[in-house]
Amino acid sequence: MLLTAPQTMIARIVAGLACLLLVAGCGRQEDKAFEKDMREYLLAHPEVIQEAAIKLRQKQAAASASVLKNAQARLERDPRDFVANPNGAITVVQF
Repeated sequence: MLLTAPQTMIARIVAGLACLLLVAGCGRQEDKAFEKDMREYLLAHPEVIQEAAIKLRQKQAAASASVLKNAQARLERDPRDFVANPNGAITVVQF
């Protein structure tokens, strides 16, 4: 499966952040060895980056859906909305 430009960018960011987080726990002497091992692992298993990018997109979609669901009631039922006669025959909408 080929990655699009945004997916590639996300994958690179995720890989970079993973490297930074893992390197932060290493000593200076271990940094180069760890970087080499991490690079070899990512080159041998590039699907890890793709899986991380997919997981990130899923989390972002879930967060967006949650925000929209929470805001839906406020958007549809604003107490400042004017409602004249709920049993009226004519509906007037002003934008």
